Amino acid sequence: MNRSGETTGLNKSATAKEINLKHLLGVIRTRVWILVLLTLLGTILGGVYSRIPEEPLYTASSRIVIKASAEQLSTLQVMIREPAILDKVIDRLALNRSTSMLKQQISVESVENSLVSVISVRDIDPQLAVQIANTTVETYLEEIAVVMDFTNVSVLTKADAQTTYPPNSSRGFGSILLGFLVGAIVGIGIIFFLDSLDETLRSERDVEQELKLPVLGSVSRIKAKETMRRKKKTLLQTARGETIGP
Repeated sequence: MNRSGETTGLNKSATAKEINLKHLLGVIRTRVWILVLLTLLGTILGGVYSRIPEEPLYTASSRIVIKASAEQLSTLQVMIREPAILDKVIDRLALNRSTSMLKQQISVESVENSLVSVISVRDIDPQLAVQIANTTVETYLEEIAVVMDFTNVSVLTKADAQTTYPPNSSRGFGSILLGFLVGAIVGIGIIFFLDSLDETLRSERDVEQELKLPVLGSVSRIKAKETMRRKKKTLLQTARGETIGP
């Protein structure tokens, strides 16, 4: 008995899911033009955005050697992007930006777990990127000797125009794909929003829930083409003298 009940419950659940899925597809089908229009619009806007030239960013890198243990090295690298260093870089170069903005432009990383650290600066001006990278290194050498009494740091290579290059900033196909997805999602959202505002009774279940009465019968919809076909068949049978009906 328990197995029979479980089977019945599973069948009802599967049927309910099928009905819900059909209902959702039906809702989308009734206003599919909204989905097509917004998806097309989003794709077009994504294509237009991908063609807009993006302002290039240039990267300038300087390398330093920090002769320290692994524990000290991480602390010494963190100091490079601290306000104590960056504030003086801003003053020396008269930069029109905040310390947090400059910090976002600077990155520090080790070369294959060695004592060599690379200080990279990104900026829309390649010459300014070089100046910031070199000034940051110079300021760091001065301040680290005062703050932490550490002098085992030497410059391996300075940043110059030859080591400055623009990274790949092409938006490419990603913008078109993003526009397509956003358009489709917005379109589906609008379709279901409009459906939630529509109080039209579409099914026997809707009628039963509204009237609190069981439905005894229904009249199926007859398409215009089917009606015309039946009329032509009736006229043809009449012309031939055939008997219509039982």
